[in-house]
Amino acid sequence: MTFGTEEIVKSCLQNIYEELGIHNEVNNATIIYGPEEGINSLSLVRLIVDIEEMVLTNSGKNIVLADDRALSMKNSPFYSVTTLSAYITTLIHEQ
Repeated sequence: MTFGTEEIVKSCLQNIYEELGIHNEVNNATIIYGPEEGINSLSLVRLIVDIEEMVLTNSGKNIVLADDRALSMKNSPFYSVTTLSAYITTLIHEQ
């Protein structure tokens, strides 16, 4: 894989930020989608699609991020860069 999962998430999120005119630095602790901060739901959908495409391009693995498993987890994998990266890594290793 050319990029690690954290780099993929950060790169895709940074692209969303640039499109939205957000000038925050993206790092591992960045909140992606939370109750008080993060991107809106439409931007989250775009982020998910971008990440799935980048993972496929870089690893050849076709993952699905927004499925029943992810949506039913007690702690959302979409909360931060770290949680989403860990979830992606789990999905890749399951294939």
